[in-house]
Amino acid sequence: QRLDFSNPKVQEKMLAQARLRDPKATIDFSDAQVVAHIKRMVRIPVRAIDELLRMTALARRRLKYVWSTVCIIQSKQDQTVKPACAEEIYRRATAARPKFLHLLERSDHVITTGVEQEEVFQLCQAFIAKTIRDVAVRTALPRDVHLH
Repeated sequence: QRLDFSNPKVQEKMLAQARLRDPKATIDFSDAQVVAHIKRMVRIPVRAIDELLRMTALARRRLKYVWSTVCIIQSKQDQTVKPACAEEIYRRATAARPKFLHLLERSDHVITTGVEQEEVFQLCQAFIAKTIRDVAVRTALPRDVHLH
């Protein structure tokens, strides 16, 4: 399916997407080079889509076997992956402990470069620190055990 870049609704959606990454973004849809660049950037080979769908189905079936720590950070504004997918991963990873889900309010798909990137980094740092503390507590030897 081809997008009609002369359609004001398409233009509005694309600009809204761009502004999730950069609030000052502008797109000149009257510039043929700009439109050609956008078309090149959004092209996805059919084989890649088929592979992604098969891999996603396999991952869904195997999530119940994940027993390690899990940190899921997703944006409610993501137009590429629905936030419900993050909730599904959280729900299906039944053996994972601890597990953590955080939904961002304003970012787009690439949360590490979006408007909430600092929050993402802080969440990751806190998750890593908690995981290290939890592992240290679980693996610590009792005080009365001495190694020779």
